[in-house]
Amino acid sequence: MKKLLITLVTVLTLATAFSFNGTLDYLYGYNFSEDASTTYQGLKTTIDLEKQVGSIYFKTTGDLVSINIGKMPDMMGNYLGKYNTYFNSLSNISEPYFLYNINEAYASIYMNYGTLKFGRFLPATGSSTLYSPSVILAAHDLINPFENNKAIAIDGLNYTGFLGNFAYELNFIPKTNDDIPSALLYPQALTNEINKGVNENIATEAKNAKETLNKKASAIESTDPMTAAYIKSIAKIIPTEYVVKDIEKTYENEDKLNLANSNYSAKVSTSIMNFDVKLGYAFDHYKFLVPKTIDYKYDKLGEATSTVQYYRPYRNVVTLDYQGVSNFIDSISYHGEAALIIPENENVEVNIEIPTYDKDLKPIVKKSKEDVQIFEKAYVKTVLGAEYTKGEDLTLGAEYFNGLPNEEFKDKISMGGDLYIKSNIKDFAVEGAGIVAFSKINDEWKPGYQLKTKLSYKGIDNFEPSIVLSYAYAEDDAHALNAMESLNSVSFVFKAYF
Repeated sequence: MKKLLITLVTVLTLATAFSFNGTLDYLYGYNFSEDASTTYQGLKTTIDLEKQVGSIYFKTTGDLVSINIGKMPDMMGNYLGKYNTYFNSLSNISEPYFLYNINEAYASIYMNYGTLKFGRFLPATGSSTLYSPSVILAAHDLINPFENNKAIAIDGLNYTGFLGNFAYELNFIPKTNDDIPSALLYPQALTNEINKGVNENIATEAKNAKETLNKKASAIESTDPMTAAYIKSIAKIIPTEYVVKDIEKTYENEDKLNLANSNYSAKVSTSIMNFDVKLGYAFDHYKFLVPKTIDYKYDKLGEATSTVQYYRPYRNVVTLDYQGVSNFIDSISYHGEAALIIPENENVEVNIEIPTYDKDLKPIVKKSKEDVQIFEKAYVKTVLGAEYTKGEDLTLGAEYFNGLPNEEFKDKISMGGDLYIKSNIKDFAVEGAGIVAFSKINDEWKPGYQLKTKLSYKGIDNFEPSIVLSYAYAEDDAHALNAMESLNSVSFVFKAYF
């Protein structure tokens, strides 16, 4: 509480020296997802402070957020549950606590041939509507009660400049922020998946070994019953099921902010045949941890202790972003983004120690090593779209995508499309977006759906009441859109601008 009061006093002090504006959002809704079925309310205020001093521009943007839930859902992936982690110890008292975050805090220095920006800032978005695969330095909060797929600010240096008909942009970002909820879910989920595969493979080998030993015993039972009995006794004690009982987790101990572990990007943009084109390269790190090595040590009962070393692999990324208007059809524009991603490593190194028997049926410890592939050698994520615009009254768009924001793993890149509409009818504004995504699950492409609509009234200056419906459905729990079911809700939102 003391820290929050200091922050509020600081914000108010800055407001007296800086010009400021912002928004206040209040929402009240009902979450009708299977794992929640509860009412909730939320309050968020965003305050922008800015000031121009000669050739230097300062800006700070902060959020204060409060979430209250009528009935706490028992689900880790639910976005309400995510915020509950902050309030666990306060569940039996009623206090108006806020979470706060500094979205941006930077200075821009304007020079003759470019602009230097340093501090915390949001990168420029790409041309696509669904998301921007060509903007890869920023992490995202995919499950957020106020904004889906909200970009998380980056800390570092940015320089933009011009050379003739070309513009360029350079970024140096020492710190890698994590995607939410990927950083919470992926390390353990991926480890569990590898554990399952290793256990199943060993169980299959054990089953084959038991069958071979029993056949061998049967073949000599009439001529050498004692040896046959010994062979059968060995076959009998070979486990039929293998499980990982204990997991010890370790993490690479390294300087996360040194030059080798920092992130860099460069982009060049120009105009080609009425299209704005950006071509870029980035040396970046994944926004979550993955296993680097897993060591399994099994006992005679088929139970293993595993040691997992986690790390954050880097990736080399080539990006393309373009947008422009049609030369043949009025009011039609085209846009597209693509990222070619080459990961540091494709595989997880798996080392296995398991008690078994040699060809003379003497007990030994068999050691083996294998690689489990989790990334493709190289893969592409794209969003391609077209848009029809009629002044400020109507926008219709359609996009094809290959890969959703938080998808990176082998055989887990979805494909599909989205449609969106924005329309103004007198004092009312209608927004809607629908997504159909096909995820590859057990060698089958299975569909998932997401719909979001918003009806707003804009007849009052600086005030916007609206009603929002969010719905997602995916039959399979492994589908990319399954997590979004936790956001199934209808809510009333009141927004004021100041």
